[in-house]
Amino acid sequence: MPKKTKKQKINAELRRKNFLLNQVKKVENLEYQLKKTPTKYADQQDTTIKVKDNTEDVSYFNHDFKKSLIIVAIIIALEIVIYFGTII
Repeated sequence: MPKKTKKQKINAELRRKNFLLNQVKKVENLEYQLKKTPTKYADQQDTTIKVKDNTEDVSYFNHDFKKSLIIVAIIIALEIVIYFGTII
C-alpha cells in the first residue's frame, strides 16, 4: 500500500479542520435559534396540578402481600405436619 504524499496529508488535514468548523457552526446556529425563539406562554406560571397515580403501587403491594401470606401459610402447615409426624 503506497504511503501518502505530503500534499495528500495536508489536504486530509484541511478537510478534517473544515469538517470540524462546519460542525461547530451548525451547533452554534442551533443554540442561537433556540435562544431566539420566544415561547408563547413564557409569562404564565404553570398552574397544573399533577396527581400521582398510586394504583400501580397498591396493586404491587397487594400482589406481594398475597404471595407472602401464601408462603407463610405453607410454612406453618409444614411445621404442623412435621410436629405431628414426629409424635406418631
